[in-house]
Amino acid sequence: MVYWDLDGVLVNFHKHIFDDYGIKSWPRGVWSISEVLGISESLYWERLEEDYPNFWENLEPTEEFDKLVSIMDKFDSYIATTPTRDPLSCSGKVQWIYDFLPSKYSRRYFLTHHKGLLAAPGRVLVDDGQHNCDIFNSFGGHSFLYPRPWNFSELSIDDLESFIREHIF
Repeated sequence: MVYWDLDGVLVNFHKHIFDDYGIKSWPRGVWSISEVLGISESLYWERLEEDYPNFWENLEPTEEFDKLVSIMDKFDSYIATTPTRDPLSCSGKVQWIYDFLPSKYSRRYFLTHHKGLLAAPGRVLVDDGQHNCDIFNSFGGHSFLYPRPWNFSELSIDDLESFIREHIF
């Protein structure tokens, strides 16, 4: 089984930050949005919830989306995404799955803050968050830290399919 994160892997969550806040580049290894923007985390989420009522379902796929979906389709794949404190993030993320992913994924998703509970030997998590990967690994799974500026992954999308084949049963 392979679990795929939405935000930062399949969904271009950060595009709005670049566009709306005029960010030109993301500092390497900095996960915190509030640190990059120089505002509190609560203010960031408050503005997001107020300014973008349909934010989650309107996000664009990442540039590599088509290639990632072709890899997803080769395995027993599910979406594993973390909702925010805004309840609309849950319905928005599910709507995004319906709108952008092949229909077989419309019932193959988990909305959870606890991705580690999905871990087991022979299971892989593809995520852009080091913390999610570390927890998943500590629960007995294997994780692929998807390369993004906000992490220190040395991997590439070209490594992904072979990594999955090596770690699933």
